[in-house]
Amino acid sequence: MSNAKTQALLKVVEQISMFCAVGRDNAARVVQACEVRHFDAGAVLCKVRESSDALYILLSGGLSVVTDKGVDLAQIEPVAPVGEMGILTGQPRSAKVRARQRSTVLCLRNAAFEGLMRKHLAIARQVHRNVLETLKARLQEGRANHATQSSELRLLRQRFDAMHKELGGLEGGDDHDLLYR
Repeated sequence: MSNAKTQALLKVVEQISMFCAVGRDNAARVVQACEVRHFDAGAVLCKVRESSDALYILLSGGLSVVTDKGVDLAQIEPVAPVGEMGILTGQPRSAKVRARQRSTVLCLRNAAFEGLMRKHLAIARQVHRNVLETLKARLQEGRANHATQSSELRLLRQRFDAMHKELGGLEGGDDHDLLYR
């Protein structure tokens, strides 16, 4: 691999939240443990309930994350990881990932990842620190979203109650209680 290509891949790896702040030498170790793979449009990178055997970092192209019923959940754009939680937890894949167009990824297989983590404790410590920070941020975001949605739900209930009262009740019984079940 050319030096320019290696430098470009180092920059990509350093942008992935899981590997940020591991240091240049350790980022180079991560790149060395990866393989470059190409997927044609429509190719499936992983399937629902399949073992989490690799982490992918999208370099070019585009990926779609879909349910087992084909419902689009997310679009993945370049310099984004796929499968980072599965490689850490060992849990099966929760969605199918397929290429929307010809795509190139860095693939870090589970065995190579585990080897890096065992052999280079500085990488392991920083990766775990980064993952904890990511989970903390997601938890805080989830709590904020829950609070916002709860507030919106209260306002909608108040509006419904006001409209219900204004109409003097609905004919044929009180449907108000049915909406809250």
